[in-house]
Amino acid sequence: MPGQFLELAIPGTSTSCAHSIASTPNGDGHLEFLIRLQPGGVFSQFLLQHARPGNRIGVHGREGTFTADDASLAPRWFVARGAALAPVLSLPGRMVEFPDIHPSHPFFGVNSEEEFFGKLCIEQIAATLPGFAVTFCVGRPSPQWTDFRGTPASVRATTSSFTIPPGSAHR
Repeated sequence: MPGQFLELAIPGTSTSCAHSIASTPNGDGHLEFLIRLQPGGVFSQFLLQHARPGNRIGVHGREGTFTADDASLAPRWFVARGAALAPVLSLPGRMVEFPDIHPSHPFFGVNSEEEFFGKLCIEQIAATLPGFAVTFCVGRPSPQWTDFRGTPASVRATTSSFTIPPGSAHR
């Protein structure tokens, strides 16, 4: 299901790391992950120094219940920061595949503009899915940043009401 995660294990060790699936469910078993490389991180070092295309790694699970309630008529709001964007790509991606009429609004935050990634994927979803709007948030923006300044959580705190414009994408 979109929004779930797997434990990815370093071959030959007992070291594993949980990563959310960024891709939508598919019949070919193809999975995509967004993995932030941490300086000195064990899994990051494995990926940087040892992992090669075609290598096999251990995969455990299918865990988590971050899923959409198809029976609810409520708008869907998603809040993501950094690599936590993975399930926020997976769920709306599925909504595109199975046309979903629920208004949806992800709030994607980073510390600085240079940290943005996946914007093209989000903008493609926004162009395809009616009622989907996104707010990109920057916690420590440069003077040139003209859109929302702050974290995704601070969007609600700074407005007395927030209306999602149907089918628009905020940048």
